[in-house]
Amino acid sequence: MSDFRLATGSEIFSRSTTYTVQSILGQGSFSTIAKCTNIKGRVLDSDKSNILQWDKAFTDRGHFCLAFEHFDKSLHDFMKEKYLESLLLREIRPIIQQVANALDHLKTIGMIHADLKLDNVMLVDHEHQPYKVKVIDFGLAGDVSATRLGSNIQTHPFRLRR
Repeated sequence: MSDFRLATGSEIFSRSTTYTVQSILGQGSFSTIAKCTNIKGRVLDSDKSNILQWDKAFTDRGHFCLAFEHFDKSLHDFMKEKYLESLLLREIRPIIQQVANALDHLKTIGMIHADLKLDNVMLVDHEHQPYKVKVIDFGLAGDVSATRLGSNIQTHPFRLRR
């Protein structure tokens, strides 16, 4: 593993694409999240499943990189900006319909998300497409056939206490 540090202005390379880092959005335990511009290579059209678009995976200077589409903000952050005021039914309805659409797509491929929460529902571009959302973060997702009856598959804060 190299001592390469991801920074604004640096480039990340895959076999078919070059990205320029616009900004660092966050840091996880095992990853850095960066907003990048695809400056060379193919660009994929967004699908209709309300699930984040995964462009590709590649290795750059010993670091494993995943390229995803960029979003405006999470539903959690949006609610915090509104000081946790309730959304109106006309605002909630399209969000619920889109999340249900995403879950329906996951059902057709036999996958369980297992970490669905406000942080993992993203507003795509709230200014230009109000309440258009996509589901993200499939780190805990799993195959339905591998799930045992009675196993804990949901986010820890949402589990029922006995």
